[in-house]
Amino acid sequence: MEKRNNSLTLYENAKSLVNGMTTEDKISYITYLFSPILFFNTNDNKSWIKYLVNFVDNYNPEIFVQVTKLAATFNTELIHQYFHTLLKLNRLCEKDFDNILNKLILQRINSCEFDTDEIKSNMNIAIDIDESTGIEDIEKKIIAESIVLLKNNGVLPLSKEKINKIAIINISDSDDLKVINKTTIMDVFNAVSPHMDVMCTEVNVSDSILEEQISKVVSKAGEADIAVFVVDLVNKGIMQEDQIVDIHKIRTEVIEKVCRVDKPIILLNFTDLIGDLTYSLNMYDAVFQCWHSSQHVLEVIAGMIFNDYKPTGKLPVSLYTNIDKPLKTNNSKTLVYPFGYGLNYSNIEYYRIYLSHGKIKAGEDITVTIFLKNKGKYDTKDVVQIYLSDEESSVVQPVWKLVAIKKVLLPVDEEVKVSLTIESKYMALINKNGDKVIESGRFSLYVGGGQPDDTTAELYNRDCLHIGFLVE
Repeated sequence: MEKRNNSLTLYENAKSLVNGMTTEDKISYITYLFSPILFFNTNDNKSWIKYLVNFVDNYNPEIFVQVTKLAATFNTELIHQYFHTLLKLNRLCEKDFDNILNKLILQRINSCEFDTDEIKSNMNIAIDIDESTGIEDIEKKIIAESIVLLKNNGVLPLSKEKINKIAIINISDSDDLKVINKTTIMDVFNAVSPHMDVMCTEVNVSDSILEEQISKVVSKAGEADIAVFVVDLVNKGIMQEDQIVDIHKIRTEVIEKVCRVDKPIILLNFTDLIGDLTYSLNMYDAVFQCWHSSQHVLEVIAGMIFNDYKPTGKLPVSLYTNIDKPLKTNNSKTLVYPFGYGLNYSNIEYYRIYLSHGKIKAGEDITVTIFLKNKGKYDTKDVVQIYLSDEESSVVQPVWKLVAIKKVLLPVDEEVKVSLTIESKYMALINKNGDKVIESGRFSLYVGGGQPDDTTAELYNRDCLHIGFLVE
């Protein structure tokens, strides 16, 4: 009963804070609720994302883009502008906005993650808003900045002058491919490169002439310069004549046969994966995580393949796979791509770091300055990510917390200097007495384009920068 009363009191205090906030303060706070920093530092980030996805879909799927897509931009300014524009255009009224905030806060309280300080610390945040930008342009920018390039064996970006034929392959469980249909795909790719011959072919797993369809797909891939494999099904099997048709098995068979014609294969994944991959990756030369399908998404990804758009998205969840493992070991999943990971078409070097102070007092902030250089062939953006580790805490703490992010433009051959402030709130912990305190001791900061873990280092072929400081 005491816990329930405390939760009710906390909720009433939070509602009071929300009622006293300006519109821009409310936007700043909901931006935080949709931010990758919250996603990473939440104890069960997958549950929080799933809650947001379900809540948004049930509340107003017409207005909100997918939650994972917003977070995958790793661009808090863009998320802020999106909500600002929705309110400005009255596509979301302030009463509805308050209702959304209150329900999200209640969920945070129920999961024992909420602190009224998180509202106060996310108010009065100055964001430059371009009022001339329309909602369609913002949504298209969100799409472009959320698509994550997970793998690239050097085949991307493609040259419009060198690619004459492209084969689009799709595995479906019906004749209706919904948004991803032949006409849409052909129109989109032909718009990107009018001279290119686009061949669309599919394997309908519900069809009785399955082998004939697979042979046709392989033949088309052999005629093309490159094959693009579309995945828009998450289910591993469907019932057909009282038997389960294993979609993953069929997909693997198709790809294995396409691989034999020795053509580059690009995977476009249009499923909203929350942590689990449902396909093997070693057979693809390039892999894009596109989150979900729509006309705009297809337009952007087609342009991205040919370098009209640059991939800059980062994963807001870690992706695991249990594919190719025996059924008995299905619960033993392998980390494939960690939170914060995502490639671009260039080569970014993080090469220098320093702090505003080597020693600070408890409650003081500290500023980190990093130098980056784009040593590749294309202008791009990268997300500077800073992770904090408490090296001498008196209680068990996360190995590291995500404490700052900044998406920065990196022109070719230019050095870019980025300074980010680490707020003292991230150095706090709950001690054995249940008090929120900042303890003295050594802290470490890790800076790079992803987490400071071995998997990320191997994927990027580089380590994060590291620097330490003392709290007195």
